[in-house]
Amino acid sequence: MITFREASTNILIKYSVNPLFTEFMEMDLINKDVILAGGSLRHLFNEDELICDFDVFFTNRESAIETGLILEKNDYKIIVKCPLGHLTTYRKIAKFS
Repeated sequence: MITFREASTNILIKYSVNPLFTEFMEMDLINKDVILAGGSLRHLFNEDELICDFDVFFTNRESAIETGLILEKNDYKIIVKCPLGHLTTYRKIAKFS
């Protein structure tokens, strides 16, 4: 049986026209403690919305640390981090061969 969370993520991926958003969502980071916000969500309603980065809110420090480690392993860099650690903005860093 598919969970509500899996169904929600699948719906967001299905309606995304941006491969960067799809890649981000397929990491399966979003949950009750890790909340996606900003332009990356606006693009679901406006295909012309450019995704430059991902704004992520956290409800606790452990989720922020765990999510940050996963994103860093996937070539994301912190662009902005609020002093209290509740919001961090990540951007995918291009890798050149």
